[in-house]
Amino acid sequence: MAQNIFEEFQEQKAAMVALIEKAAEFKWIDGAKRGEMLKKLNEDILTVGVIGQMKCGKSTFLNAFVFGDDVLPSATTPMTAALSLITYGEKEKITAEFYTKDEWAEQKQTAALPIDDSIEELEKSKRQAAKELVAKSAKLGSRLESLLGKTQDDELSKLEDYVGADGTYVSITKAVTVYYPKEYLKGVNIVDTPGMNDPIVSREERTREFLSKADVVLMMLYAGRPFDSTDHNILFNDVRKCGPGKVLIGINKYDIPYLDKNKPEDEEEIKAYVKEQIGKACRQLNDATVAEILKDVEPIPLSANMALLSKLPMERITSNEKYQFDWKRYCDGFEISTQPQFLENSHIDDLGKAVMNLITNEKGQILLAKPRNEIQAAGNVKKESVEKELKDCVNSITILETPDSELDEKLDNLKTAERKFKRKLERLESSLEEDVLKVKWPSIKRKIEDTVERSCRDMMPKVDDWKFGKNFETLRIRLDGDMNILSRKVSRIFEDGTREITKSIRSESNGFFDEALSICERYLEDFEEKNFIEEIKKSMQLQDDGSKDCAELSKNFAGFLSSLPKGIFSRGSNKDAIKAKLSEIGTQLDTSPYEFKIKEKLDDTINKIQEKCIDEIIEPLKDQLEKCKEDKGNKEEKLEAAKSNKTKLEEAKKEIVSQLEQIKLLTGAAS
Repeated sequence: MAQNIFEEFQEQKAAMVALIEKAAEFKWIDGAKRGEMLKKLNEDILTVGVIGQMKCGKSTFLNAFVFGDDVLPSATTPMTAALSLITYGEKEKITAEFYTKDEWAEQKQTAALPIDDSIEELEKSKRQAAKELVAKSAKLGSRLESLLGKTQDDELSKLEDYVGADGTYVSITKAVTVYYPKEYLKGVNIVDTPGMNDPIVSREERTREFLSKADVVLMMLYAGRPFDSTDHNILFNDVRKCGPGKVLIGINKYDIPYLDKNKPEDEEEIKAYVKEQIGKACRQLNDATVAEILKDVEPIPLSANMALLSKLPMERITSNEKYQFDWKRYCDGFEISTQPQFLENSHIDDLGKAVMNLITNEKGQILLAKPRNEIQAAGNVKKESVEKELKDCVNSITILETPDSELDEKLDNLKTAERKFKRKLERLESSLEEDVLKVKWPSIKRKIEDTVERSCRDMMPKVDDWKFGKNFETLRIRLDGDMNILSRKVSRIFEDGTREITKSIRSESNGFFDEALSICERYLEDFEEKNFIEEIKKSMQLQDDGSKDCAELSKNFAGFLSSLPKGIFSRGSNKDAIKAKLSEIGTQLDTSPYEFKIKEKLDDTINKIQEKCIDEIIEPLKDQLEKCKEDKGNKEEKLEAAKSNKTKLEEAKKEIVSQLEQIKLLTGAAS
């Protein structure tokens, strides 16, 4: 790639640091807020999990994608592979985590069990793995007991001793952390997993623990046999447990079928085949959870080996027999001859852009977007404050320049304007309540209730089909998955409904502001209020959806099984209790929290208009006029002071506008 995606991510973070420092320099944020933002930015970890079968080329991919060098060895087996965590370190080193004494005792106990055709395949693989690991542990001799439960640092060059098929410590290594001194890895964790359905239970648990926190889960397929039964199981049985909505699929080694002389396949054919198989599997399973995860997934063919060859020094390639062979094969097959051509034909940039897009969408919302929005809001508040002071100052000058004989007339006009504002505000409130609470909200409520009842009813057969003695995990996953889908359905209904409600509120409010302008032009013609009304309209822009509200409101659907009494699944007769809970959710849904959010939006609109038009326009003008009437002395002196203050405020406004332009440029770099 022209630029490593993690370098791009670090550049965005560096730009955000510059933005935070500039905001502090402008005094938009105080020292405490500056420290809080920088701490969050530095401590938040970006996690990318890589999964897939053995021999699909994960190590080569990570060598090309992360290191640009052949750092990770690939000679591992399903029995001996350990989870590897790649992150930043000041020096190259590794830290190995060994099994605890209890975990090793469990391994030895499993290894002692017989293997025959009467046991299930999963149990058989666990026993075989345990036997292999215990046999390999003989290399450690008397040192074994003293190493259990410990961590051990070593040189990066010794990595194969911990994760290689014949490594010295491979029998007791559960996980390895690789520290690498590249700036772009700061705040980044790359998780190279040994595979799902790991025969070593404690390793599998550690894999799931890491992947559940992943911002991006990247599944690698082998183009020679893309999406076989093992890939199917990984994707449809395991990936969704790691966090729906964060999946990318890479089809590695596309060059093998592409260069096959007997039956060549290009990238589009390989991609189309995988998409077809995924779609077919989704339809066969008829599982809404899986369909939701995979509906937007676009498999990306690539060649990690070509990408690695594009980055290695040419002297390394010419001095290595395998690299020389691969180089010549690619040159002949693709009719290319330079490393930039290798990089282009590897398509690893396509995957990099897809990963970066997910990182931006997932991570950027919290890590980058939040402080950016806070800073922008702080600047806008300062600008609004200066503009309000300037408006008040201009109005004060107008009042001080008014002859004493006209003060009463201006005060009467203000009181008339106030009465008209309040009457029109009452009509706006009544109109909105009629349209929103009596027409639009009942329609939204019916849609939510119908959707919840129908979805819960559709879950009942899954409970009926569950037989006593069967593993409950499958049922639990399906029901929890269905509840997550239901939560999203309700969110969409609520978001769509609030979007329509927001349009009504905006339309009615704009009508009010148009009338408010007419009142200002008639009764407040001498004052600077017309532009202020326009500013109020801008500041009153409402959110178009209720997604933030739904994130909290829809929690009652997710994880509903945890609310059932402990041990309820130990007896088949308790299926009735599960169905009763589903029925309760389906028929007794409390929609009052949703209605409360709608009413809150209406009240907030009316209160803001009251605050802006009455409290910030009429009342200050009335106060200034009444004070001017009571204290008519020193008018000339006060007028000169007001004009001097006006000049200062105009300069302050120019300065804040200039600052906003500087922040805008820095914001672009941090986006």
